[in-house]
Amino acid sequence: MARRNMTEVQKAPPAGSTLSVVLPSYNHSRYLTASLEAIIGQSFKPKEILVIDDASTDDSVKIIESFARRHPVVRLLRNPRNMGVNAVRQRGIEESSGDYIIFPAADDPILPGLFEKSMSLLSRHPQAGLCSALARLIDADGRDVGPYETAVVSDKECFIAPDQFLATYRYYSNWIVTYTVILKRAAIAGVGGQDSELGPAADAWLNARVAMKYGACFIPEPLALWRRVESSYAQDYGKKDINKPLEKLDLVERRVLFPRDGSKPEPQELEFMRLWKRRVLCLHLLALNGWVPCPYDGIAKVKEHLPSLTLIDRIYFSGLPLWSRLGVFPTRLYLWTQQARWEQRQSLRHKLRAVL
Repeated sequence: MARRNMTEVQKAPPAGSTLSVVLPSYNHSRYLTASLEAIIGQSFKPKEILVIDDASTDDSVKIIESFARRHPVVRLLRNPRNMGVNAVRQRGIEESSGDYIIFPAADDPILPGLFEKSMSLLSRHPQAGLCSALARLIDADGRDVGPYETAVVSDKECFIAPDQFLATYRYYSNWIVTYTVILKRAAIAGVGGQDSELGPAADAWLNARVAMKYGACFIPEPLALWRRVESSYAQDYGKKDINKPLEKLDLVERRVLFPRDGSKPEPQELEFMRLWKRRVLCLHLLALNGWVPCPYDGIAKVKEHLPSLTLIDRIYFSGLPLWSRLGVFPTRLYLWTQQARWEQRQSLRHKLRAVL
């Protein structure tokens, strides 16, 4: 999708909307101080900072209580037992009161300007359901390791209207970086809220539904840091049993095909479901392809969950016995054919840089 089709925006002062910060935390004492300082230091001051401790066993509570004593905007909420990040996010939705909500991660500090720039853009597009930005990657010790590779759908701040969402996703694939997202409370309610049963897909699916229905603002600037560690929830999910994430994907599909309120899904929702599910399945194939030894039985299971089979799908999966003898290249080639056009262009650029 051509970038010039996006709705460009002009500078404007922030409006009077309020922002709630909901910070889930579980045994993140190592990172909490930096994360809370980054939130408190934002130029746009949130109405409240709810830090929800999910039954930590380290010094997290002491650190949070220390911040709460010095900063009345900080409020500690404690879960009596460990309930998981989706349950924590749901509690944050229910107990916060701002017009907008952000769910940063306790181990991923945000950068200066995230709140001010996002809220300013949202004030100019009050119909938008969310705003997102770019991110940079850091390692476990906080060292910058470069930009997070995600689509830049516009080189200027913009609003992507609901009728532009599907075309934008089809060309760029996913561009919404979860930990930069500020969601409109009314939009969360308008799509039926967060579906916590979807595991690590719950936040991404909520973002997509909100953007599809209300439109999304975008800031082409890194405004958060994303710590990539092997022990993260999303990284670990499905490593021991590939059936677990595949079942969650099927659950998402059923949610779209058979909404709880008995309504009929819109054609755009069905098309997005097909594209989104195929993308996530390909990400699972990429992960499986990186294991040693490669679990080709797991790769074969992915075929059973594809929403529809193309000629390329049939060729690839029918050749699995041969591919298992040829190594990782056939799967990588297949995955390249499944990428969005923007991703294919990026892959080719990287290959050319490596050669030249």
